[in-house]
Amino acid sequence: MTTKPTKLSRRTFLQSSAGAMAVPLIAPSHLFGQRAPSNVLRIGAIGTGRMGTGDMQAVAKQGLIEGVDAHVVAVCDLDQTRAFAAKNWLDKLYKDKLPGAAPDVGVYRDFRELLARDDIDAVTISTPEHWHALCAIAAAKAKKGIYVQKPMTYSHREGQLLVKAVRESGVILQVGSQ
Repeated sequence: MTTKPTKLSRRTFLQSSAGAMAVPLIAPSHLFGQRAPSNVLRIGAIGTGRMGTGDMQAVAKQGLIEGVDAHVVAVCDLDQTRAFAAKNWLDKLYKDKLPGAAPDVGVYRDFRELLARDDIDAVTISTPEHWHALCAIAAAKAKKGIYVQKPMTYSHREGQLLVKAVRESGVILQVGSQ
């Protein structure tokens, strides 16, 4: 005896599978192997002055929240005293919060060296204002996500070039307006 296959409408299928699709939204990500080091966002901080340090610290603290998993792994500043102060702050934070798994924080003077790292996913740019566009365009071309302090650019033409670079690379750009 053969049985007839039951007809399953799209609506019935979606209703019955909605619970299965919602499981990843409810269950902790570590149950699905989401805590692998390759799933951690790795961020570089370009500029570690007053605003840059504030941005870097906010990103580092936010990245430690359960389920966020983002670490600042590189800092860049021409002033090496500032850069190493930022590194030391991050090293202490990660030693306390991520014992045994603290990232090694790199220190750079030239933002292009930081952007050349393949393991960095995004950058914060908190340099003097006349450097914002140059750093952001380079970051877009390096395919890094970008958070840049205001003003995004100094001129209309810089803005056009940055928009073009972001569109061509497909990265995300956010401008701070605190």
